[in-house]
Amino acid sequence: MQVLKYIFIIAVTWNVVDLLITDWLIVCTITPKWIILRGTEGCKGYKDYFFHFKGFLIGCVYTTIMALLFSGRGYGILYFLIW
Repeated sequence: MQVLKYIFIIAVTWNVVDLLITDWLIVCTITPKWIILRGTEGCKGYKDYFFHFKGFLIGCVYTTIMALLFSGRGYGILYFLIW
């Protein structure tokens, strides 16, 4: 159970950092030129915070599933091979 908690915390932390730093700060707020695709300058989609939040919520579901899978595999390795 501890393995699941640790993997889940790591995965959700990564998802939160991705939302706050990468998506909202860099893409939505700063929007440097190297992020903008050629021909899409001035599009409103670059400032769509809600779009990135929806992606964050979808990412929470996927990180929960992946945490369950990886912790189960890790527990199995620990239980059957090491303990």
